[in-house]
Amino acid sequence: MNIEYLDEITTETLFGFITLLGDLKDITKQSKLCVIKAILNRMVGNGWIEKRFWKDIKIKVDGKIKPPANENYLAILLS
Repeated sequence: MNIEYLDEITTETLFGFITLLGDLKDITKQSKLCVIKAILNRMVGNGWIEKRFWKDIKIKVDGKIKPPANENYLAILLS
């Protein structure tokens, strides 16, 4: 991202970083973003950054939907 100073980190640069990750799964992008947010939170704690501009940046990950229970599973559960 060619960032030299903390002042250059913006919402746009974070979205640019996510875009540069390319063709990865959303869960991988989400974990990388989580690490970056943790580092930025530490910088806020040290007083190096004033505003948490990254707070609203989220990557939506689709969860797997469980199939509905059939009669056999219900019978086992109720027995």
